[in-house]
Amino acid sequence: MKKETTGSTVYKIGMAFYAVVLLFAILFYLERAAFVDISFHLFFILKDQTFAIQNFRVVAFFTQLFPLIGSKLHLDLKTITILYTTSFVLLQGLVFFIVVHVLKSWRLGLCLLFLHSTVLTHTFYWIQSEYQQGLPLLILLFAIAQHIPTLEPTNRKTTWIYGMAILSFFVAFSHPLILFPATFMFLFFMLQDWKNKSVYIYPYSSFLIFYSIKYFLFKTGYDAKSMEGMDNLFLYFPNYFTLPSNIIFLQYWLKDYYGILILMMVLCAVYGIDKQYFKAFFVVSFTVAYVLFINICYAKGADQFYIENMYLPVGLYLGMAIAYDVVDRIHWRYVWPLIALFFGIRLAHIYSTHTLYTNRLQFLESVILQMDKAPQKKNLIETTPDIKSTLIMDWATSYEIWLLSTIKRKATSSIIITDNIKTLDWTLHHNKKFVTKWGAFDYSDFNSNPYFNFSDTSYYRKIDGKEVRLSNE
Repeated sequence: MKKETTGSTVYKIGMAFYAVVLLFAILFYLERAAFVDISFHLFFILKDQTFAIQNFRVVAFFTQLFPLIGSKLHLDLKTITILYTTSFVLLQGLVFFIVVHVLKSWRLGLCLLFLHSTVLTHTFYWIQSEYQQGLPLLILLFAIAQHIPTLEPTNRKTTWIYGMAILSFFVAFSHPLILFPATFMFLFFMLQDWKNKSVYIYPYSSFLIFYSIKYFLFKTGYDAKSMEGMDNLFLYFPNYFTLPSNIIFLQYWLKDYYGILILMMVLCAVYGIDKQYFKAFFVVSFTVAYVLFINICYAKGADQFYIENMYLPVGLYLGMAIAYDVVDRIHWRYVWPLIALFFGIRLAHIYSTHTLYTNRLQFLESVILQMDKAPQKKNLIETTPDIKSTLIMDWATSYEIWLLSTIKRKATSSIIITDNIKTLDWTLHHNKKFVTKWGAFDYSDFNSNPYFNFSDTSYYRKIDGKEVRLSNE
């Protein structure tokens, strides 16, 4: 199959893939927006009319630009929310378009598709992670590096080099774990294309410089805390494989991440036939070591949506082996239908996962309706085991309910659901504050802001979660 035809096939499959993902993002925009961090970020973007970038993870600039511009254009809250939640997919699709159509790197475009399909399940609904935002840009970085040597030594070539340096800054200032996939890509290309090693040394070196600057000069308490799990490398040595997190991962693997097993079996078979034993060892051992590292750092496990975010690069690791060493070994009549089928199955799996998050959304909407009918509409609700199971996390419920109530009925509800209600006793004496788990905002902070409609000056009351129905029925 000709290179041009192959590139066209990947382009068509990829654009169809991201079109479906975009459709899902629109269909489930509230499930995605009213789920912890995104509602929190959107709250501060609209309140302060500026970016809500945390911990110097400036890669979030690109997605936060959408709601910020929307607010400057005075768009309604629903439209801004849809813009924000779809911006993540739009940017992924844009990166894919640039990589495949502009830079003519269909193999890295295929890697991008495997990144966004092999593992991604629950993280489709938890969208804000800067890790997810940095990974596509990392692929774009190496695609630019491959493209530059094809250009004539003109000012245009210089422009691409400067652009690559800027891009490496955004990649480095995304998430501490980005070091691992960046290193894998660099080493993979060193094995794959040693004679052109200088092509890959520059982007990787540029990335390392910015990453070191971020680590040593802009390290925050949050980043430091997130890396505390590395102490487990010593704490649990040598009993790594008996950790609860590994048992949980195996359950996830069979239920949600079966794509890992499929891709690993295929690439090992091809590597074995071609006697590329060292390449097989490198890809498999790096993948296993990376997953084990994550599981050691989170030895007792973590919420699936959260830890899955850290597993995402596994799709990139295996996808690179498929794109560079497997695709050409299987007849095109079979390989592309099979790859398209793989992506289709994964899309169906992502869709089927929505029930968990739709149930969560419906519970929050039910709470708003129930509290609307109560004598006092501002409430502090203490969680019960059933509520906690439904919510998964409750720290952002005040922001989530702000978003849902303002979109649905144009008036902002002041409700917080928490597992430690006693810490909020001080709020019972304030009637003109919007209370969150970590503080409160005076109504005066929202004067003339159309995205916050506070009119209730009654006092907060405490409610036992057992009094709250889990549905509208």
